[in-house]
Amino acid sequence: MTVALKRARLLAASNDPGRLGRSAYVFIHPIMIAGIIAVAAADDEVLAHPMAIGEAATTWMIVGGAALFLAGHALFKAVVWRETPWSPIVAIITLALLGLLAPYISALALGVCAAAIVVGVAVADRLLQEEGSELTANRRPG
Repeated sequence: MTVALKRARLLAASNDPGRLGRSAYVFIHPIMIAGIIAVAAADDEVLAHPMAIGEAATTWMIVGGAALFLAGHALFKAVVWRETPWSPIVAIITLALLGLLAPYISALALGVCAAAIVVGVAVADRLLQEEGSELTANRRPG
């Protein structure tokens, strides 16, 4: 059984799928969208001034936007799938530490590092998803 099918069944079996959908798509998705908008604004600034170092607004948009997106992602998983999403939590902490480097590195380097962290979360989630699928597929009914 695929992960998507398992999750669809989980939603269907929910006592209140309407509340679950409302929480996920009305309250949580806007957090992720706000993060995407902040990162897009940061990209505009980085492209305009790639060698700028330590600009507070650009740093907040780069690091804060990525963290906001990942926080929404983690919250979505926690509310909808009832999972503790460790990869985005670790990534948010890493982004906070990356923000401490902002006065010493260019906006371009900061943006590349933040993007690498978000890509790392996507890769980790995919690998963990595949690992979970393999474990479930290898179980035989007793």
